[in-house]
Amino acid sequence: MKIPKMLWVVAALLFLATAINYTDRNALSIVSPALRREFGMSEQDYSYVVTGFLLAYAIMYAVSGYVVDRLG
Repeated sequence: MKIPKMLWVVAALLFLATAINYTDRNALSIVSPALRREFGMSEQDYSYVVTGFLLAYAIMYAVSGYVVDRLG
């Protein structure tokens, strides 16, 4: 059975979105020294920023899952 071209396009877009997602989350640890220096943050202050990001990420993960379930 031949796989339609549109399914390959969708698979490629999903792969790209996933790659960007992981890159985004890892960027916080890479830019940590520059952000802390720029804004004069201690390690504890920066941990609050990361915690806020991850909390928002987790909430939106649940919300988007609910929306996808409702829309199909």
